[in-house]
Amino acid sequence: MSNQDVFLEGALLEEGRINHSQLEAARRYCIEQEVDLVDALILTEAISSHDIALAKAGICEAPFVDLAEYEVCFANTRLVPRAMAERYDVFPLFLIDDVLTLAMDDPLNLEAMDQVRQFARCEVDAVLCDRERLRPLIARAYSLSHAEDAHVEAQPPEAEIHAAQHDPAHPVVAAVNQLLADAADESASDVHINPDEYDLRLRYRIDGVLHERQGPPLSMHAGIVQRIKVMANLDLTQTRRPQDGKFRFAHDGVQIDVRVSTIPTVCGENVVLRLLSSSQVIVDFHELGEAEAEAAIHVAEPDPAQPVVAAVNQLLADAVDQGASDVHINPDEYVLRLRYRIDGVLQEHQGPRLSMHAGIVQRIKVMANLDLTQTRRPQDGKLRF
Repeated sequence: MSNQDVFLEGALLEEGRINHSQLEAARRYCIEQEVDLVDALILTEAISSHDIALAKAGICEAPFVDLAEYEVCFANTRLVPRAMAERYDVFPLFLIDDVLTLAMDDPLNLEAMDQVRQFARCEVDAVLCDRERLRPLIARAYSLSHAEDAHVEAQPPEAEIHAAQHDPAHPVVAAVNQLLADAADESASDVHINPDEYDLRLRYRIDGVLHERQGPPLSMHAGIVQRIKVMANLDLTQTRRPQDGKFRFAHDGVQIDVRVSTIPTVCGENVVLRLLSSSQVIVDFHELGEAEAEAAIHVAEPDPAQPVVAAVNQLLADAVDQGASDVHINPDEYVLRLRYRIDGVLQEHQGPRLSMHAGIVQRIKVMANLDLTQTRRPQDGKLRF
């Protein structure tokens, strides 16, 4: 047992965070499972990883950093190689004035600091972080930021992906797996992968709103698209017209179906993934929190004089009158946005009140014969008027 573990045990007992029986159980777990004391305390549920990190920060007299409060730049992974980051549980947070702020699980590990200092060729300032947040950050950041960009561009994407499609350690395969896992963890309904002139944009649709996320570098775009095409059994050689497909993957024991759509653009192929989880729970109107008067709209016979029915009829009539090909109804925090796609361009129009959004959605679902109670995953249908 290291001196740091002895100090940690004493600090946790003195502060009353654990008792002697929990400590003895953790020690036995250390021996049986061959893990360190910190992992044993966490896995035996004696104490949380966050509380252990705070106690270690006091012992080491190192500043504690909550990674949940930081927007970490994945480009910093070039400062520390992945093997070193995983071996020592370290991650480069930021570099300012030739001083690298290094997130560490053990700030007293001088060997780790010397290795990082030698590789990055700069001074290192260590901060202590929660181990359960640090390790997933290392895995995600290095999976989504491939350091060997030249190798990705040096080979045709088809040949590279076919050669490594069964290798989860391959950078492109790892990046796609990480994208899907993050989307499932955040309960995203869609994943949008859009290249522009300088960057690769990654967005997740969560509760109907697109959220920007840090993604892989633009140099990985071709490989990622080809990997997704392999998974969806699409034509790898076809890049100049849209394609649709589907595949299934497992995450935390749950099977998730994914619908894939690709469409060519000036900067490359856009990819949209729609996730349909089999574990979604169907709820009724009362669980949705709707008033009885609002719920009655969904089951009542359509009355053209009813405000919601009249609003939907007017939306459809205006769309036809203006020659629109699409109608977009998007709620935000304060207003209900209404847009018509006319001659390929989305044009903003004044729409109904935000308070009518739930009724309008349910009315359209009635017309399209969709499931009224399903609000947590996408649905498709059609109607005629």
